[in-house]
Amino acid sequence: MFQAVRVFEGRVKLTNLKTAVDVDLRRGPVEATGLAGRIRLESGIGRVDVKDSDLTRGGMMRLRVFNGALRVHFARVPASARILAVTFNGTITSDIPLTKKDQFGPRFGETTIGDGDPVMSMDVVKGDITISVESRR
Repeated sequence: MFQAVRVFEGRVKLTNLKTAVDVDLRRGPVEATGLAGRIRLESGIGRVDVKDSDLTRGGMMRLRVFNGALRVHFARVPASARILAVTFNGTITSDIPLTKKDQFGPRFGETTIGDGDPVMSMDVVKGDITISVESRR
């Protein structure tokens, strides 16, 4: 468990953390694989890539990027989740159907699967959000 990792410039790579992680990187990419639990990843200038991670009951996934892409790839559609995505200057693309507002101004997408626990919240100021699923079951 990592309570708080703060890096000014560089690259952060996370693998197989299952309880909690909190990363704030000012310049550079965050790459995460196999995370679960309480997840908070933030990059000021860079991108955030999350692969093969799980949304677990009682946990949460909070992802933020100021300037860069935000990509989340699931092995399968979560059984239960509340997904919220907003970008102020970019697009939202998702293999999981989202109710979207994307005509002008900030783009917003959201959905509730099952009972909505846990919450995955994604926000980007300048950049695109992509949610992909390997197998849609």
